[in-house]
Amino acid sequence: MKHYKYFLSFLVTICLFTVSYGQDTAKLNQYFDQLAKFNKAMLSVSVYKKNVPMYAKSIGYASVEQNLKNNAETKFRIGSISKTFTATLIFQLIEEKKLSLETKLSKFYSKIPNADKITIAQMLNHSSGIYSFTSDENYLTYYQSELSKKDILQKIANFKPAFQPGEKSEYSNSNYVLLGFIVEELSKKPYNEILNERIITKLGLTRTNYGGAIKPESNEAFSYKFIDNKWVKEPETNMSIPGGAGALVSTPSDLNKFYAALFQGKLVGETSLTEMKTLNNGFGKGLFPIPFFAVSGFGHGGSIDRFNSQAAYFANDSLAISITTNGLEYSLNEILKTILFAYYKMPFEIPDFSIQFIDIPVAELEKYVGIFASPQIPIKITFFVSEGKLFAQGDGQQALKLDAVSTSEFRFEQAGIVIQFQKNAAGEINYSEFLLKQGGGVFNFKKQ
Repeated sequence: MKHYKYFLSFLVTICLFTVSYGQDTAKLNQYFDQLAKFNKAMLSVSVYKKNVPMYAKSIGYASVEQNLKNNAETKFRIGSISKTFTATLIFQLIEEKKLSLETKLSKFYSKIPNADKITIAQMLNHSSGIYSFTSDENYLTYYQSELSKKDILQKIANFKPAFQPGEKSEYSNSNYVLLGFIVEELSKKPYNEILNERIITKLGLTRTNYGGAIKPESNEAFSYKFIDNKWVKEPETNMSIPGGAGALVSTPSDLNKFYAALFQGKLVGETSLTEMKTLNNGFGKGLFPIPFFAVSGFGHGGSIDRFNSQAAYFANDSLAISITTNGLEYSLNEILKTILFAYYKMPFEIPDFSIQFIDIPVAELEKYVGIFASPQIPIKITFFVSEGKLFAQGDGQQALKLDAVSTSEFRFEQAGIVIQFQKNAAGEINYSEFLLKQGGGVFNFKKQ
């Protein structure tokens, strides 16, 4: 899973008030209808408050070819959200004294480089140094093929360590594939059976299981990429490969039930949950922090093929939000933020995707180049021109290619960012100052 920050992900703390959610449903429906109308997403969303469904919305198609629409019961591949399930199984086994956080990987798989130094804890929080085999360029040559456990173990063992155990943290799917295998070793059963016994059946998750070949007749979604003004089906990863790192399928409703149960102590004890939430270089053990202004939650995201998902739980408000997508040409983080804006009755805009962008000559674009800062938020944004386009880059963040609406307005639609340079009474652009609008916030930036 990749994490991208779009300028305002660090927003300063403000006061929020817990309020009823239903009053903003109509506008939220308009928001999702707009995403559907302009082919920005195909997805399903669910919001739970205190274990009660508060909102649900599905847009797009589970199968474009068969004209089968997504609905609340459609199963999506959830990718790395599977890691929270695997971490939960590991902590259940720890509570049963079948292993510990300090147990070495060498107890199970001694041929993995540094296995005698790597602990279960380091695998859980991605500080093991085990190279992620899915990052190798050759992965795309076999990801659609069925592999045995022996095959996968050999592939992981063939890579040199990315770094020494505990030296730093770096996301690696190999960690959770191995943790899934360890669950099987200790339980003497296949992963799917253990998952069913310990989580799925216990919680009544009727639309969650270890995935296989996609079956649209069983209300399972294919994934798509939008190319040449149409949704084009993506090839399927063979689910023998991602295992405990990303092989599960589910619905947003089931994901909300799972995360609520996890945080309400129905799956692991308080000590285990605390460990899962404890951060090391920004990584929890099967969980990631999800901050939103003054509130903070935990959850996980996932990506496999063209499926992208996000699940979040905000314990103070007993609020669970899950989004599963099978086609996405927009920011998933922006969608989550919009749902949160609606829930907390904060202002948000419905994006206008009908706007036509224009080309601006490079000589004109050069006038916008510079470093800008705002007294409202602690970040500087650098504007530069590359390959005939204007880019904006916040401190420590990726560069964003901006689209021009006019000579005074630029946008980055994936994150709902609008940048407006001001004009004087004569209509002349002031290149030394602009307004940045995102998520209902307006921030003034001036050239340094």
